[in-house]
Amino acid sequence: MTKTTKLTVSIGVLIILMLVTYWYFPRTPVVFPSDKELIQTISATQTTVRVKEIQDKIWIDDKHFFVPFITTTGDYGTSYWEWQNTKWKVLNIDNTGEPKVWRIDSKDPSTFRLVWNLHEDDKVAYMKLFLYRERNLHVTDGIEYYYPKLQMENKIETASVSYGSMELPNEWLSVIDSLIKMDSAATPDLFGDLDLNRHMYFAWKPYEKSGIEARIEGTSNGFSFMNDDIELDFVSIMNDPDIESQ
Repeated sequence: MTKTTKLTVSIGVLIILMLVTYWYFPRTPVVFPSDKELIQTISATQTTVRVKEIQDKIWIDDKHFFVPFITTTGDYGTSYWEWQNTKWKVLNIDNTGEPKVWRIDSKDPSTFRLVWNLHEDDKVAYMKLFLYRERNLHVTDGIEYYYPKLQMENKIETASVSYGSMELPNEWLSVIDSLIKMDSAATPDLFGDLDLNRHMYFAWKPYEKSGIEARIEGTSNGFSFMNDDIELDFVSIMNDPDIESQ
């Protein structure tokens, strides 16, 4: 092999390495897209959704944004964005805004976000978000384990702003951490995965200004379109018999 050939090969290898590094190692995220660019991307990704207005661009962390919007048909929708290598990508598009839990890092509850965008026609003045667990008793290796009922709640005002994002309160994180450790000691997870539903779940309850439960027909009727990997948990309506007075 001649020196010229060796040099050509070396340059070629170097270029390939540079391209691989450029593609697989994320660069610093650029400025988040403008409203116009967001609308164009959503329309191109999910052709049945036509966005009329971007309501807000909510920063989650340096690589994640939550974007609520209103469609041309009056739906209140949500979209979830992530910085991937060289661009901002929409991971999921909903044309409804009922509360969901976005697990940024499924193994770290401190990265979880409760997000929502409630339709104005439903007249939800406030809502209560619950961290909930039923009483439970089970036996492992002849040892009985009893778990008392858990109910924690957080009231969110929604009369003036239909949308929002909420970190889990520190009290909730402390309880989640302790329950996971307790359950893991009793029933070890051989695969090391965090199955939060085994420990507890999230629920919510919408209310009108008068204090009666709000109907959420505008908020709940619609569809969800997943465009990439994302972990979203549906937040169920809390049943009245399950709610204990605080």
